Amino acid sequence: MRTATSDSDSTNGNEMTIVGADIVVIDNFKGEKLSTQAESKVVELDPMNPLNWKPFTKWRILALVAFQGMLGPLTDSIYLPAILEVAAALQTDLTVINASVIDINTETRSSFRAIPRTLSSVYMLGMGLAALFWGPFSEIAGRRIAYLSTAVLYVVTSVACALSNSIGLFIVMRILQSFVAGAAPTVGAGTIVDLFPIEQRGTAVGIFFLGPLVGPVIGPIVGGYIAQYLGWHWIFWLLTIVGGVILVLSIFLLPETLYRPNLPVPAVATTTISGKIKAVLKSFPNPFKPLIMFRLPPVLLVSFNYSFVFGWFYLLITVLPVAFAEDYGYSSGTIGLCYLANSVGNIIGAAAGGRILDILLIRLTARNKGVAEPEMRVHIMWFGLFMTPAALLIYGWTLNNGAHVALPLFGFFLLGLGVMTMMTGTNSYLVDSYPETSASASAAGNFMMCVWASITPLFANAWRDSMHDGWMFTVISILMVVVCFVNITALLFYGKYWRQRFHQ
Repeated sequence: MRTATSDSDSTNGNEMTIVGADIVVIDNFKGEKLSTQAESKVVELDPMNPLNWKPFTKWRILALVAFQGMLGPLTDSIYLPAILEVAAALQTDLTVINASVIDINTETRSSFRAIPRTLSSVYMLGMGLAALFWGPFSEIAGRRIAYLSTAVLYVVTSVACALSNSIGLFIVMRILQSFVAGAAPTVGAGTIVDLFPIEQRGTAVGIFFLGPLVGPVIGPIVGGYIAQYLGWHWIFWLLTIVGGVILVLSIFLLPETLYRPNLPVPAVATTTISGKIKAVLKSFPNPFKPLIMFRLPPVLLVSFNYSFVFGWFYLLITVLPVAFAEDYGYSSGTIGLCYLANSVGNIIGAAAGGRILDILLIRLTARNKGVAEPEMRVHIMWFGLFMTPAALLIYGWTLNNGAHVALPLFGFFLLGLGVMTMMTGTNSYLVDSYPETSASASAAGNFMMCVWASITPLFANAWRDSMHDGWMFTVISILMVVVCFVNITALLFYGKYWRQRFHQ
């Protein structure tokens, strides 16, 4: 092994350091060290730096954070199988209908059909607004305080939902619940940058975002059986228990990972009251910071790319219960089991997609004279662009033609692969491009994703009734191919130029 030496490479303005047989590249446009070496050879061996912690500690933290990140989507979907029972129970307590009992017959079910879509849209919008606040908050106050405070508030709001005796209180608590449950998917992106060097982030991103995608899949399964055998209140008591477990684990097993020793300490040690107030206001997170990042073309394009894909995915899981009940006569419990097909696709996509991302980065870095660039993360999106429309076409037309249930479920499985691949590539690109503000960059993407996912359920069933599954998903597939092809091509050709302008 060679003695550590330094050299410089004028190509792209990057400083290159040779350590042993490995190349370490300092990207001057971002101020972040990009390396193709193993974690054990990190040049800066500061034991306080989370990048130098033991691998077991890193993956334990990531698993816990991913578990908390699952809460948001899980909480959104888990009570949907019991939505009619929830609505009926709460309506009986409203004085405006004089405490009359609702008979959940066919007509009532039809009138309540829009309730799941509306409440789901409100919940997703709350998660989007949460991203705008908690992302910048974690960059100022730290990751640990963000996780702990939201876990406490999540337990409180879950108890309040379980004890709600009016629809007004229930909706308010659900909005607050979405605001705190939506923090982890955004803050988690910052945690990944804190813990993992660039050549390991693809795998870490894939594992972490498995939680937010599995949540809406397993939610209806669990919620349907709980509501059937224990009643809808126990759905929220279960969420309370899960939130409590996460809180306890976080208190003892989740250290602070935000490590910025070179940043100046905020000037809070002032003697005047006005000075203290100014210092507090200056340190308060700016919720518009993620929105401002949309001025950066890479953030706008890659966020819109994934948001577009995820929005149509959310439309599918919204109409699936109605479609499988009408076409196959399935009960709510059996319909819940159908979501397992997508869950398996998500798991495989997370495990394989993240690992492939890191392998691609290492190989492309070697071909690029040791210079690692975020645009190397974009190539895997081509797989997602091919797989996702194909999955939608298989699902739509086999369902439309009354094929065996295995065929639309196979399309649902492929959709999990495609969406997970697109999600892994998108978030890896964001955190690699803007590591100093990775939580805010991720917050921008999550906000757009949640807004789009809050819109598509509103017209999902009406669109399906007018076009049927085959043509509806054909139109969606064409739109997806056109939009994503343009965005991916633009990122590959102009992404580096746009990033350089930002960092300069």
